[in-house]
Amino acid sequence: MNAANHSSESHSSQEQLQDQKLDLDFSQFISGFLKFWWVCVILAVLFAGLMYARSKMTYSPVYKSSVTFTVQTQTVSGNGLGVTSYSFSSNRASAAQLSSSFPSIIQSNILQDVVCNDLDLKYFPCSLSASVVSGTNMFTITATGKDPELTYEVLCSVIRKYPDVAQYVLGNTNLYILTEPVIPTVPANQVSYRGQVMRGAALGVALGLVWIMLYAVMRKTIRSRTDIRIKLNQNCLGVLPEVTFKRYNKEINRSIILSNPMIGEGYLESFRALRNSLLNSAGDSRVIMVTSTAPGEGKTTVSINLALSLAMMNKSVVLVDADIRNPSVSSRLGLKNSASTTENPHIGKLTQLKVNSTASMAVLNFNTVKYSMWKFFDVNNLTALIEQLKGKYDYVIVDTSPLGITSEPAVIAQVVDAAILTIRHDLVRTSRIFSVLDTLMATNVTILGCVLNGVASGSGSYGYGYGRYGYGYGSYGYGYGYGYGYGYGDKKKRRKRRSSSRRTSGESSSNQ
Repeated sequence: MNAANHSSESHSSQEQLQDQKLDLDFSQFISGFLKFWWVCVILAVLFAGLMYARSKMTYSPVYKSSVTFTVQTQTVSGNGLGVTSYSFSSNRASAAQLSSSFPSIIQSNILQDVVCNDLDLKYFPCSLSASVVSGTNMFTITATGKDPELTYEVLCSVIRKYPDVAQYVLGNTNLYILTEPVIPTVPANQVSYRGQVMRGAALGVALGLVWIMLYAVMRKTIRSRTDIRIKLNQNCLGVLPEVTFKRYNKEINRSIILSNPMIGEGYLESFRALRNSLLNSAGDSRVIMVTSTAPGEGKTTVSINLALSLAMMNKSVVLVDADIRNPSVSSRLGLKNSASTTENPHIGKLTQLKVNSTASMAVLNFNTVKYSMWKFFDVNNLTALIEQLKGKYDYVIVDTSPLGITSEPAVIAQVVDAAILTIRHDLVRTSRIFSVLDTLMATNVTILGCVLNGVASGSGSYGYGYGRYGYGYGSYGYGYGYGYGYGYGDKKKRRKRRSSSRRTSGESSSNQ
């Protein structure tokens, strides 16, 4: 019984895993579609245009003219004085003979040569087809050609010359026309350009969806908490949404830091949850480094906001900008021209930043101009510096360069207490993140977990809502750089908030 129950539970678990895998695959497809829907639009327009152009270039109108008639054969009667004729129906032998011989006569070269001589043509310009009503001598001849008048003339010539050609096979025949031929005025092969355009657009959309499906299958990235837990086997400390700012005022402060009053409550709440999760996981760890796999994942944003969040709890915090190839903490915090700094020729600048009326934090920037600063990455020098900072501050937050493309974070990881890996939603391949985690594990540093950054939530209910902030690649000391570009949220209630946002922007500018 126990074995049976265990087997049943295992089978149920496998089914649940399969269902979860299918759901993840479908969510990846939806994510890919939301990201690359424009590919379907472009392909639809492209193929619609190609199908329209192809139809225009290859279309050649064809005209048809038809005649319906009966064939009457004439034979000498028994006394030699009369003829016997057959109308719509004849005896079976005569009908069968007419049915088998009539189409072959119509399509024979002899009849075509006779028609060409009759119309003084060098070649036969049409195609002829014949059909017969079974069991009768009622026939239809259809001439098909590119010139409507010439097609009509050819058909009339066939009607005139058919008895002359058929007498060698059927004897004397007469054609009694039931439906007169007419000059065709409308092409028989009219093209529906709208239908061609629709087919081309459908083909383009189908190819776009196939491309998106391949993208979803081949692109293995991190998109959710579940991915961090299952694919990376790591703890997810928090999920940070994308941030958007209103388009209506170009003068507002668009920096994504907690002290910016334009940041919505949704982002603030998400970061408070991240801070609490970090404190619960950190334990006695007081020196925490923040890194990433590649540029553009938001590690500096996480470092700055983590230090600010701890300072708002009246903790003594120092934020160390250890990304010496591309230091950006001071510029992000507006500290370039700050007067409250302490110069140290062997280290750099230690700046005091007032967070609010009761809290402040320190920012340490290294002197990256002097060659001697590269000695900073000596393990002994780092250890001495960290011990000195630990004696003065409750927490030391170290912002490093991306570990996926530089080696300095691996050295820093040997002297800090713990590390946090920032992961940009659906940006870096899982295999590269694995490589960074392996490097961190080799240093024996405690990995507190990962922060999933830039997750689109589609919610605009908090403050100015969630949105997008992105990073671009540029010139960098070791092959990369950061550029910051911000998207915008929805445009509702723009006019009502225009005046208040201008006042807020003015206050923010004066504070900086």
